[in-house]
Amino acid sequence: IGAVAMLQAAVGSTTVDVRPVVLFAVALALFAAAHRTRSSLAYVIGSAFGVIGALTFVSISPPEALLDSDHAAGNAGIIIGGILLAATAFAFAYVLTELKLIDDGLQTLAIVSGMLALYGLTSATVSLGTSIGGNTTGFTAGHTAATIEWMIAAFALLAFGLRSIAHAHLALLAGLSLTAASIAKLFLFDLVALDGLFRVIAFIAVGLLLLIAGTRYAKVFADREGAVTS
Repeated sequence: IGAVAMLQAAVGSTTVDVRPVVLFAVALALFAAAHRTRSSLAYVIGSAFGVIGALTFVSISPPEALLDSDHAAGNAGIIIGGILLAATAFAFAYVLTELKLIDDGLQTLAIVSGMLALYGLTSATVSLGTSIGGNTTGFTAGHTAATIEWMIAAFALLAFGLRSIAHAHLALLAGLSLTAASIAKLFLFDLVALDGLFRVIAFIAVGLLLLIAGTRYAKVFADREGAVTS
């Protein structure tokens, strides 16, 4: 009853732009409570708020807003909501792992959570660029930053895969998939949509991160091979 009343208050007393921010804030608070008290009920209610918040966020920041500068909006609600969507998606996967509520399908939920987090960060970045530089320059600058963010996230996943034994397979798979998605975005979208300077920045940044990641993996595998040989 309290959760329903809270949902009614969050939906009824907020505007469309602010509504996802409030819903994500409630979801994060419930996830924190679930983690602290080991409460599966608080986790389920938090997940419900997160799903409703995600659907509301997509309604104010649809995919066409990321593909067409004419639909892009520099909105504070989208910027904050996108960041909170990423935080909520991460908290959803993290608390689910900590509470050990399910075994089967955990990797699938983790991948879906990662995709939602990536969508939220991309929407927030493009919206921030649009709010600063307008629907032309700001839109392209936002996509440049988003592409770099994708590669940084891929690099972080690959680095995590080297350190974690339990989640090495999933982290490696996710990191390589995100790397492929970043390169595909770079060539299929950025190469057409971005202007000269932003295109150069995106290519240089992605190239440097790929070089660093490749060098790091080569060093780790060389060290492991040397250890096995000795």
